[in-house]
Formats: sequence, structure tokens, C-alpha cells
Amino acid sequence: MKNSSSLIFGILGILVLVVFASGCTSNSMDLSQTFSNGGISFNYPSDMNNTNSSTVVSGGSSLVDLGTLAASNGYTIAVSKADITGSGATIEQMKEATNANIKKGSSTAQVLSDNTTTVNGVKVYETLMTMKDPSSNDVKSLFVTTGKDGQTVYYLQFIADPSTYDSNAQLTNNIINTIKIQ
Repeated sequence: MKNSSSLIFGILGILVLVVFASGCTSNSMDLSQTFSNGGISFNYPSDMNNTNSSTVVSGGSSLVDLGTLAASNGYTIAVSKADITGSGATIEQMKEATNANIKKGSSTAQVLSDNTTTVNGVKVYETLMTMKDPSSNDVKSLFVTTGKDGQTVYYLQFIADPSTYDSNAQLTNNIINTIKIQ
């Protein structure tokens, strides 16, 4: 019995070492930082930093850049908002207009999925696309549109190289699930 216990502890020890070596304990899934600006907040990993880079797709004149976060592997979140007060527009209409503008402005844009969910009581529209950014690199991008109908629309753009985008899918979902509109 003693040998089997030693064997079990030995196997568990090896498994723990494999997990640590594979990076599964990385803090990239630990959403310990909070982005809060312009009436929207969400949590993100501490290994992402504020940067001055711009979004892949620019918006109209009412679009305000709220910030961009980037990880060392190129995974980026660009956040912006637009005041739609008095327009009578819904967030869904703004999402549709954004998707149409992206397709019109980029002949390479291809919609992979278009979904709606609710996060913390707020309707969130998610459009996953592939396209070439202005520097001619292929990117995979998830556009998240949310806000308050008739008031403010928020755009979060999750961007990465297609080869690394899928490995960040769970992280993206975790971040989206922390979105709050003040």
C-alpha cells in the first residue's frame, strides 16, 4: 500500500510540474485589472498594458477613443464610444451600421458569426470577423457592441493574428462577461 501511495503522489507531482511548465497557471486568465472610462467598465489581465495604437477600423466623427489595451503576444482590445442621444437609434441599429461600414471599407472583411447575449443585464452584440488591417496583416476581430438605446453605444474590438486568436477565445469571453455600463 505504501508503494502505491508513493506512486500516486509521484504522478500527481509530475502532473503539477507539467501544468506549471505548460503555462496553464499564467495570470492571463486572472482578470485582476479594471478598465473604467466613459461609462463602461470591464476586467482584464494584468499582463495587458495601455497603448496608443489605434483600432483597425475607424468610426465616424462622433466616435471617441476610450483606450487600447495590448498584450505582448499582440492580443489587443480597443474601446470606443459614440453619443447617439437624440438620434433615436438602438444599439442593434448601431451594430448593423458598423458591420455595414466595415464590409464597405474593407473588401477583405468576412463575417464568421453574429450573436447576441446578455451580460450583467445589458444586451451585447458580438460580430466575429476576419480582415486585413491597414498594415496589410490578417487579423481576426470580435466587435462587441453594447450601451444604452438612444444614448450611448460602446464598441469593444478584440483583435489578434488568426493563429493566436482562438487561443485567446476563453479570455475574450471572460472579459466580455465582466462588462458593466454605468
